[in-house]
Amino acid sequence: MLVIATLDPAGAERQLVGLATHLDRRRFKPLVCCLTRGGPLEADLKAAGIECRVLHKRFKLDFGVLFKLVRLMREFQPEIVHTWMFTANAFGRTAAMLTGCRAIVAAERVADPLKPWHQRVIDRVLARHTGRIIANADAVRQFCVQEVGLPPDKVIVIKNGIDVSRFSAPPPAGLRAQLGLPPGAAVLGTIGRLAEQKGIEYGLRAAALLKGHARPFVWLIVGEGEAEPGLRHLADELQLGDCVRFLGYRADIPNLLALLDVLVLPSLWEGLPNVVMEAMASAKPVVATDAGGTRELVADGVTGFLVPSKNPEALAEKIHHLLAHPDDARRMGQEGRAVIEKTYSFAAAAQATAQVYDGLLASK
Repeated sequence: MLVIATLDPAGAERQLVGLATHLDRRRFKPLVCCLTRGGPLEADLKAAGIECRVLHKRFKLDFGVLFKLVRLMREFQPEIVHTWMFTANAFGRTAAMLTGCRAIVAAERVADPLKPWHQRVIDRVLARHTGRIIANADAVRQFCVQEVGLPPDKVIVIKNGIDVSRFSAPPPAGLRAQLGLPPGAAVLGTIGRLAEQKGIEYGLRAAALLKGHARPFVWLIVGEGEAEPGLRHLADELQLGDCVRFLGYRADIPNLLALLDVLVLPSLWEGLPNVVMEAMASAKPVVATDAGGTRELVADGVTGFLVPSKNPEALAEKIHHLLAHPDDARRMGQEGRAVIEKTYSFAAAAQATAQVYDGLLASK
């Protein structure tokens, strides 16, 4: 049983769906359980013949969902419970302990310096009853061990996977016109949840520095989140109305990436960001902050540029370089694509995770 809060189209959720659909179905029968709600990614599970149950958690401390989980586990009788991110890690592991599950696995996806103290305590307590804790990057493992205090012998790294074939097509004809992009303008993009973590404020300030001093550009900001009103206000304050577009939620991320000249990710902290992997798979150069697992993806000066966080001047400088030197941008994009093809795949991640499952079951 794979337990997560939702199936919204975000990073951890995509990784869960990728794992569920790539596990060897001759050996594993996955059931996905969403604590709060389903989401667009349910369609991918349904297409693969994987059942999804939604428990409709109503509020943060809805302990009724724990009893629902226990009932579901007693019905399904999973040998393995694999939980994803804090809410599911807390409720899912507790229910697995109460039902005597043979193997409990937790997924940690981000090195979050703002993680509250009480969550860290809960993680440490539940780690005693967890067979393995899977981090998606070396930086996340280091955070779990050094900052949260999880036992180092239980925390391992399995890198994210990606389906490279989804990021191979050119942009559809007419997409530029649909988005109202001026002819000849470069296209920058930031894709992700509009939240403090993503540092988009510093991207907007970099856009203000670039405006009038670089090749004409349009910066597409794709995603939704609680920070959106403040970011729109800042864009107006910086007079960026003609070069920054807030697109909201989009289901056509591969098409948008194919349109970009540069992906920009100004995050304050990260795990192993899927959007960077997707941009590299699309053969696009990346300008990103040196945060978390991003440095494990972007080789500075080879597949893109890494800059300090909260530094719009450095962001603007590296973006300007790529817009002024398209041959460098093209070379970096091609190098990035080669890295993703060689190193990251859902098949490899699923195989490594299956080995973790096998090892835990054998030890029991």
